[in-house]
Amino acid sequence: MTELINQNGSFDIEIIELTNLSPSTKGPINIPEWVKHVRAALEGMLTPHFAPGIVDELFSRLAQKLLDSSEELESELP
Repeated sequence: MTELINQNGSFDIEIIELTNLSPSTKGPINIPEWVKHVRAALEGMLTPHFAPGIVDELFSRLAQKLLDSSEELESELP
């Protein structure tokens, strides 16, 4: 990400760090619930651009991909 920002030339990075997006969450993220929240936020923007059923398939695949790699998705930072 820093490469892209530096290439742009309009910004200077003073500090970059990870933050915990869900400080009240401890342990593994509930992936199906998380995908529901993402879908609620994005579905309205996606449905006008895709045929019926495509958005369902998109979020189904997202959930499966995240579940397949869920051991890497911890809510707590190292």
